[in-house]
Amino acid sequence: MSSLKLNDYNDSNTKDKRELEARLVNLEEENRDINSLLRIALIEKEALEKNLSKLKGENEQKRLPILQIAEKGLHKVGFGFIMGSGYNDPTSEDSDTNSGSKSDDSERAEEAVNLASALEKIMKNLRLEIAELRISLQESRLEAEKIRSITSEQYEILARERRKIKELEDTEARLIQNVEELLVEIKETKEDATRWREACELEAEAGKNAVMERDKLISILTQELERKSAALDVSNGKLTLKNELVNAADAAREAAERSLQLADSRAAGLRERIEELTKQSEDCENRRSRHRVRYNICWPFPLNLANSPASGIRNVKRMVPEMLALDN
Repeated sequence: MSSLKLNDYNDSNTKDKRELEARLVNLEEENRDINSLLRIALIEKEALEKNLSKLKGENEQKRLPILQIAEKGLHKVGFGFIMGSGYNDPTSEDSDTNSGSKSDDSERAEEAVNLASALEKIMKNLRLEIAELRISLQESRLEAEKIRSITSEQYEILARERRKIKELEDTEARLIQNVEELLVEIKETKEDATRWREACELEAEAGKNAVMERDKLISILTQELERKSAALDVSNGKLTLKNELVNAADAAREAAERSLQLADSRAAGLRERIEELTKQSEDCENRRSRHRVRYNICWPFPLNLANSPASGIRNVKRMVPEMLALDN
């Protein structure tokens, strides 16, 4: 927006400058024309003055004989003609002697009068023209003064405008420098952004690779977890089987303990019975030895040593280590 305003302002100043320069050129041309006209008028004035001086000289030279002839003619007709001050006609003394001149002298006098009146008219017209030329010269001088004042004012305005243009050019140069600095900063910022974008892309690529490696590791860990889960399931199955075996072993052990307790109780009873029978046998032996009489021992039931409590105890003791091995 500021650049557009600056361009508009520069365009308007350039346009005003061109108009002022064109006006100044026109004024200078008018001034030259006026100066040329003044020079021409002065030359014409000098020429007219020279011509007037020549005419005056010639008229003075011609006027004396013409006036003399006119005076003679006037004297002939009875009028007196008085010359200007300081003029003494040498023929005035013998004017009476020349009263009988011919009629052609009167004609010459009339021609002289007519010529004098024509010269007077010419002089009057020349004086009027000279006055008009003086008035025109004065007006031209006044116009030239006005033009000089206007030109000086225009020069001052032009100088101010030039100073403004110089200031605007300096401002424009500073703005251009600022714009160039901003463009350099923008370029550096773009380069930094490009570097940051490349670094971010590299980091994103590294992150993608890390994610892929993590996914691979997660897949491997998942497979390992599945294997561990399968192994754990197998271990749980084995543990369940082992627990079942342990429970069975515990039940068998409890049954064995109960059997042992029962066997111990039966063994204790059988041991007491054996002790009683042993005592009885000893008593019998003692009595037999005293009486020396042999008797066949008659038991109420046959003694089966294979089914004795001692063999049952031995069988139970042999089964216990096997059950303990199953427990382990």
